[in-house]
Amino acid sequence: MKVYSKYKLDFNKYPVGNFIGGNADGEVFSSGENVIKFTEIKDSKKNANIKYFNNKKAIEYIIDNDIKHFCKIYDFGLVKVFENDYRIIYFYLMEKLNPLSDDERKVFHSTISHEDFNKIKSFDEKRINNIVNEMSHFFDFDKQKVTQFINEVQYSNVKHLDIHPRNIMKDNFGNFKFIDFDRIQIRKLK
Repeated sequence: MKVYSKYKLDFNKYPVGNFIGGNADGEVFSSGENVIKFTEIKDSKKNANIKYFNNKKAIEYIIDNDIKHFCKIYDFGLVKVFENDYRIIYFYLMEKLNPLSDDERKVFHSTISHEDFNKIKSFDEKRINNIVNEMSHFFDFDKQKVTQFINEVQYSNVKHLDIHPRNIMKDNFGNFKFIDFDRIQIRKLK
């Protein structure tokens, strides 16, 4: 079991560099050779703590089990808890990845771009493969890596729950990986 930053971000250890981007849940900055995302949970004290605990548990699972279709997370932890309007701000330090090409974005948009993907009871692998094969005639992408990623997502013990092309990037070897860990959940194991 790895030791994570349990309470406070050490800005000397992880210097915050240039702003890269953000969404409604947080902002991403460069941090040396990696990137760091600051996320805010604002809710009632009880709900915010439940959300943080569930997210923390899922992130620990990803780190400890080296889930290949999620970007590598090197560290995470609390930055600050604001008691007056109850907000939790936490961070995760992760590998720096590369953006998708326009063609890769189109393929993922056509195959798995909706939040219910992980809830589908009967995943139609044949239909997905047909879409990928058809699109390979018109677009430039690695068919094998796209199919591999989609299969990993479908059969994973971790549900992303915010599946959009904007939350998928690729490493230097062309492997697709999820970013944005704000809504992930561990699938109930049987």
